[in-house]
Amino acid sequence: MILKRGSPITGDIFCALPHGMIVSKTLSLIDQMILGQPSELFERNFNVVGKWDLELRAVPDTGALSRSEIRVLDAVFEEHGNKSFSALRELTHSLPEYSDPAESSIPVAPETILAKERRPEEEIDKLRTKAAQFTQSDELFNRIKE
Repeated sequence: MILKRGSPITGDIFCALPHGMIVSKTLSLIDQMILGQPSELFERNFNVVGKWDLELRAVPDTGALSRSEIRVLDAVFEEHGNKSFSALRELTHSLPEYSDPAESSIPVAPETILAKERRPEEEIDKLRTKAAQFTQSDELFNRIKE
């Protein structure tokens, strides 16, 4: 979605890990599952079918997504949904924005993805502006919830 529209689907943080790229909230959900403490949201939507394999338990709610976001997700799933862990690892390691973090993780800013794809600076600046607006509204929402 970043490459198609200049903005991510989520406001999550992209991270490079030893086995590839992931978004941080997804990683937290996986970590909770591994520790035997899956969130209610996770349990409601996924079945664990192996140490690293999941299957959807229910049709996901896509109400917050635009049609173009759904099309991108469908296309990604169509192309990569049946790939093995090792094939996905190899694929993400070949992405221009991936840097080997050794035994740690490295945050990857969405604008880094555009820059590595040699997108125009004005497109990158628009993404920075959108990200800043999202971060500000997200922080405000979190303060209101407290």
